[in-house]
Amino acid sequence: MANGGGLYLNLKATNQLCIFTVLGAVYYEIDSVADTLRPSWYGDPGLYWNGYFYEPGTPLKVKGQTDYMFFFSVDIKYYLLSGLYLELCYSNFPGATIKNMSYILEGPKDLKINVSSDKMPKPITIKESSIITFGIGLGL
Repeated sequence: MANGGGLYLNLKATNQLCIFTVLGAVYYEIDSVADTLRPSWYGDPGLYWNGYFYEPGTPLKVKGQTDYMFFFSVDIKYYLLSGLYLELCYSNFPGATIKNMSYILEGPKDLKINVSSDKMPKPITIKESSIITFGIGLGL
């Protein structure tokens, strides 16, 4: 998931042409169930750790996030008629690496293991991406 915020600029170039842009900062975060605890043998009660049992089927969650990075978006609307317009939008999202991962085994007391990205053999990376959209719209 990406989260962010920024400065929204709106420019009415002519009565028919409007330009919108967003300049801001974004970060990505991961919060997912990676796997579940599995039994080693039939009747296995699960993992015993610091006085607590974690039964088979207990979810193993993975969490982490990136640093803030710059992003931007440009949107152009050209009004053909009142309320009918053509729209072109370009957005750019930066690439990043998830840092400070946490693996959490949920149970009577959550067992949390923190792993920094420099200690991970294959850190989770997100590639830079861009998107261009074109459409016809009705409205203001």
